[in-house]
Amino acid sequence: MASISSSRFYVFEQTTPGTNPNAGATNWYGLSVAKPGVSGGPANQTVESQLIRNNRNPAGIKLVGPQSALTIPFETQVPTASTQAFWALLRASIYSSATTASYTTGAATGNSWATTTITIAAGDQANVLANIQIGDVIQIYSAAAATTKYYARVTAVGGGGATLTTDVSSSTGAANDLVIKRGARIKNGTTQQTFGMIREFQAPGSVTWDRISMFPQETVDSCSFSLTNKGIITGSFSTVGVGGHQLATSRGALTQPQNSSTFNDAPSLEVMDATNNCPVVNVAGAELGVQSVSFAWNNNSQARSNVGDYNATSISVGDFRGTGSFTAYFDNIAEFNKALLGTASSLYVVMENSSKQAITISIPRVRYGNPTLNGQDRDVIATLPFQFEEDPTEAIGVRISYIL
Repeated sequence: MASISSSRFYVFEQTTPGTNPNAGATNWYGLSVAKPGVSGGPANQTVESQLIRNNRNPAGIKLVGPQSALTIPFETQVPTASTQAFWALLRASIYSSATTASYTTGAATGNSWATTTITIAAGDQANVLANIQIGDVIQIYSAAAATTKYYARVTAVGGGGATLTTDVSSSTGAANDLVIKRGARIKNGTTQQTFGMIREFQAPGSVTWDRISMFPQETVDSCSFSLTNKGIITGSFSTVGVGGHQLATSRGALTQPQNSSTFNDAPSLEVMDATNNCPVVNVAGAELGVQSVSFAWNNNSQARSNVGDYNATSISVGDFRGTGSFTAYFDNIAEFNKALLGTASSLYVVMENSSKQAITISIPRVRYGNPTLNGQDRDVIATLPFQFEEDPTEAIGVRISYIL
């Protein structure tokens, strides 16, 4: 039978919902998906009459419209130019603005580090500093020791960009050769992004990708990440769409043909795990040793149908909600007490590959739920659930960036 776990999956960002690319005008980007592969797909919506019939035979079932829902599992990779599908889905999962802040890097010479403030001499790397915002998780290292990198969250920008105040102070070697990097950044917002998606897999007994299905208008409904020690950093995207088109033996034979001749293969970059590739889990400005951490957000979307229309007209925008939890040994009881007292906190996670490229996810304000102790007669290992809140300073719920 067909191996769904060997699905190839392509994504095309749409500027207008439901449109396809013109030939040569754009690219379809392949997405690396984790086994067992993409699940779900097109599903016809049907209704059946519930009238009681004296012959006890079932009434006819009527087809009233299409819908689609996909779950796309992934193993985490740092987004690059070759992984635009992952970055586009990640951006769409938080309904961010349509533009992504450009990647910025540079050496900041003549700096000094006192407590948690980096002082920048006049004229030093203004192109970098002018683009750094409160809430950015930046990468800092000494040019003399480039393999030792530190991460800190910017809590204040002062003096026309002459100083950066961070939540973490680390010795980076010589005070006059610091390098500061800020990555491409997205913040959750209100601009919804829709996608065309093409899925290919093999027919029974075949080695040819000859079973092709298209989803002309999908949007990301939810996203999740899971980091467990000794495990690969995994997650999934879930989509909601207006429907799918029939399987075909070629892309051109789909009910709604696609016109692009350019299909970029899925990347085969380094997959990160939570043991070797997660140097920092920072809670309220302090690095916390955690056993696991997970977080997810949901857009609460749904297909929008009207009486008299067979197809859904669009996907509605619901309310953005975020949740998560982490399990840790609380030798410092401060965060545990915040849960007991209902005090807000903050959290960011750094995931870094062996080339020191990183993806950071910052949740600037979280509110804890009831802690759960994980068993009897054990140390104080507890799980703290949390929910996202809008941060009053950053006016957002989550910020994501990648640093090359």
